[in-house]
Amino acid sequence: MADADDFVVEDAITPPDPPTVEELNIPNVIRLKRRNPDDSESFVYVLGTAHVSEESCNDVKTLIDRLHPAAVVVELDETRRSIMYTKPTAASAPSASFSDMIQLVRTQGVFGVFVYALSQASSRLADRVQLQLGGEFRAAYEAAVAVNARLILGDRPIQITLRRMWHALGPWERMRLAWDIIHSLRANITREE
Repeated sequence: MADADDFVVEDAITPPDPPTVEELNIPNVIRLKRRNPDDSESFVYVLGTAHVSEESCNDVKTLIDRLHPAAVVVELDETRRSIMYTKPTAASAPSASFSDMIQLVRTQGVFGVFVYALSQASSRLADRVQLQLGGEFRAAYEAAVAVNARLILGDRPIQITLRRMWHALGPWERMRLAWDIIHSLRANITREE
């Protein structure tokens, strides 16, 4: 039988240093160090992603799998959280009829048409390059669940962001933006772009 003297009791186990950005070897990652109130340190890793990119999905999965973080923050608000759970199809962004567009102008003004056109352009772009919109959000959700990390929605409602942007534009800039959105519906964009 073992005596109490046979065991060594450590007060605290020092965790390994978190990996550096260079050690991770994932593009578009920065690491921020934070001093906590108890004088300990914690690290936050920020990964820049593209919303229609298979490479971004892979980067998200790899980063979360390597770090096993306590929490994962995604750039979504409550109204868009379903993006993480469903795979949108072309049918999820149906075209509006003329009467739908008139109703949209009556209820939301030109801004409503802008938001609708932006969502149509995004959907068509994703269909054209055969990728899913928001795939990096689904990848983050799945990877966070796999490592038992808390998932945090870290964005304000998209309507606020779009309204602020819309109101910051002058009339000519709004027309140029509308033209660019319409033009993007016809653009021939590749997966790489």
